[in-house]
Amino acid sequence: MKLLINEHNISRKESKLTKKYSDSHKLVVAQRLATTMMLSNKTNVTFQSNEVKEDTDLIIEDIYGKEVFNKEEIIITEDLVRETLNTGLFVSNDKERFKWFHQTFTEYLTARYLWEKEISEKQIFNLLFKNYNGKIKSVPQLNEIIGWLVSFRPELFDQILKDDTEVLF
Repeated sequence: MKLLINEHNISRKESKLTKKYSDSHKLVVAQRLATTMMLSNKTNVTFQSNEVKEDTDLIIEDIYGKEVFNKEEIIITEDLVRETLNTGLFVSNDKERFKWFHQTFTEYLTARYLWEKEISEKQIFNLLFKNYNGKIKSVPQLNEIIGWLVSFRPELFDQILKDDTEVLF
């Protein structure tokens, strides 16, 4: 991930769209974007609310705010989001719409965000699992996140295995 965030593309470097913010700050934004997009079923990011063409577009203002990373408060602004979107993690549909370069990045960064935020086991189950006719089952679109999350938090393995054996295999 760090290689994708630390831009090596010469044309992007020359465009002056990079390096105003640290790689750590961009990673925090990428994690927040990934989590917001995965848990709200969004596939594109746009800067203009009047340009939203589909229900799958996330308006960038929805992720503005504050995050804490290594005891440092990070203010998520349009500039920081733009610099994050101009890394190797994303591809541009046009100048104002972006999507993830690969779905795996989104899944990994979502799991990492949930782990770093120390989301409780109960909250994790409420986010990633649903009751289907009396049985607790994972939301299928979120299975890869669950797999990554178990690698970060092995203590979840037994509970997940008890509730939904299929998700881990």
